[in-house]
This record gives sequence, C-alpha cells and structure tokens, in this order.
Amino acid sequence: MGKLIIGDVISFNARVASYEKLERPTKVKLVSHKNGKDALPIPNTTKGKNELLGYIMLENKKFYQENNRPYYPWYVEKYKKFLD
Repeated sequence: MGKLIIGDVISFNARVASYEKLERPTKVKLVSHKNGKDALPIPNTTKGKNELLGYIMLENKKFYQENNRPYYPWYVEKYKKFLD
C-alpha cells in the first residue's frame, strides 16, 4: 500500500472491539492517493507481516508512547533487519 499521507483514502474490514477500537483489520487497500508514490519495499506476504508491523511502530513511535500503546522493539528490529 505504501506510506499514507493526509488525504489518502483506504478501505478495510475489521471487528469492533469497543466503540473506539478496531481489531484484526483485513482486506486493507488504498482507494485513492493524492500524490503518486512508490509502495513500501515490504513483501505483501504473511512472511512480511512482522516487518510491516515494525515499520508502522517505528513511524508512529511517539504516538505509541504518548498514548500508552504497546510498542514492541522486536517488530522494529525485524523491519530494520529487512532493510539490510
């Protein structure tokens, strides 16, 4: 899907765990993008799942920490190893 920017539109399926939280989103896809862009260099496979989670956590580390969300360095290390 690539890195999202303000104005991008995505669609997905998910379960609602509470009125504020979604669980296990599936079928996530980019509907439209304001600027042309390259996809992230992460394989779109089950094997690339850990690397993708690491990228997301690394990009949003400040948000995770400021909102007491779980931040797992293990996933970030998987992403960094993938980059090497």
